[in-house]
Amino acid sequence: MAVVTAREALRYVVSREMALLYAVVIVGTLCLGLGVEAFRLGRGSNLFLLADVLRTLFLVVGTVLVYGGTIGLLYKLIADAHARGTA
Repeated sequence: MAVVTAREALRYVVSREMALLYAVVIVGTLCLGLGVEAFRLGRGSNLFLLADVLRTLFLVVGTVLVYGGTIGLLYKLIADAHARGTA
């Protein structure tokens, strides 16, 4: 097993590929928040159906982005570790 310095670890964490995956998780988290807040949009008004549609849309998109981004981060971490270990 190869020893990784702190500098190498930090360089890996802030790489462009990892930043893109972090952004996907952050956008997914924001969509989840919007989905939860959309419930209050139509409470007691005619916009309740619109609020239901928005809530469902944001919750589904947010969930897919958060899970997809997390799985992408884990996959990249494992794939890069395997590539480094076999090199």
